[in-house]
Amino acid sequence: MPKRPCAIVLTPDDSTILCADKFGDVYSLPLMGRRYETKAVNGIDANGTNGTSDRNQKQKPFAPSATSLTVHTKRNRDALRQQQKLNETKAEKKALNFDHKLLLGHVSLLTDIACVLRASPSQKLRNYILTSDRDEHIRISRGIPQANVIEGYCLGHTEFITKLCVPPVYPHLLISGGGDDYLILWDWRAGRLLQQLDLKQLVATLRNTHLGAEVVSESSTTKDTETQVDSALRICVSNIQALEIEKQKVGHPGVEIIVTCEGVPALFTFTLGANAQLQFNATIHTESNVVDLTVLRNQNSVIYSMDNCHQSWSTDVSSDTASQSPRGLMGSPSYCTDSKTWKENQVLQANLVAATRECADSYSQISQAGVAHGKPLTDLLYGLESLRKRGSDNETEV
Repeated sequence: MPKRPCAIVLTPDDSTILCADKFGDVYSLPLMGRRYETKAVNGIDANGTNGTSDRNQKQKPFAPSATSLTVHTKRNRDALRQQQKLNETKAEKKALNFDHKLLLGHVSLLTDIACVLRASPSQKLRNYILTSDRDEHIRISRGIPQANVIEGYCLGHTEFITKLCVPPVYPHLLISGGGDDYLILWDWRAGRLLQQLDLKQLVATLRNTHLGAEVVSESSTTKDTETQVDSALRICVSNIQALEIEKQKVGHPGVEIIVTCEGVPALFTFTLGANAQLQFNATIHTESNVVDLTVLRNQNSVIYSMDNCHQSWSTDVSSDTASQSPRGLMGSPSYCTDSKTWKENQVLQANLVAATRECADSYSQISQAGVAHGKPLTDLLYGLESLRKRGSDNETEV
């Protein structure tokens, strides 16, 4: 790709890949693409070499026109010496030799992308591309081949946005989250904010329970408690997934929304009903910080992976009791439609542990001692918080 990708998604017809990159551009690539030979442009072919003659394939080393006889000042003599050390010019950019097309661009760093098929105001089915960026914007654009047409914006976030989720059974709704203290539910086609749900309070309650925080005295007001929570904690949504769990009597499916946050050892589940409202359902505690998750729609289950190198509730402090067992690396809760609760899927968990052990036995093991010390692993596992702008309201002083 021309620049580093950050999010990909398939179009509803499963024929085209939409790829967003860190520089704010969205490209389309055919799923069954092919490589091709490009013609030489200005003497340079697809491989970055000169295609006109063998004599000109190798570029001559760079030689400055100035000499020690024409340069007199000390600063210019130093610059000349540096130029004389150069053996070759800057390498030419190589042309991409596969099908790709630039669709749209943001002026800010792109963070996530979604593609939705929905009826337009004229009742014609139309593709829409939803993109979010670091500058709190969610843009609604038309799909291919009119991606340059902007239909509208969803504006309501005050911090960077990291994740977009469009439930497949409710394609007119959008759930978004990021560095704010809340999740937002949208009617994205109209750009209307439907609900703003406090997520930070849920994280704070769980964290205070884990750390054994003192209970606020009865004389303290609710406002004082909220102020204490706000000043002590900031969150960052790392994933939002939708899972269809049941068919209701009136024909509207029930949907569970599963949310994770960076450095938080828990899954937060919300129920989304036909009334277009999110309602908190349960908190699923995990052994350590959740890194990523995916849903298994045919089993009403979720599979999540955990970080066994850092302490719970921390993104930089290594764990002295890191679990080496596959069971300590993942979990698999399932939704029970009868009791409307989440329970561990014992069969799925056993299969995951067995598959992980078989994979581990096939490769040589590397010692995990000290692997969580230093910045590289932290940046690999927890990179979303770096999107927060300096001086923002939610940024705490170190």
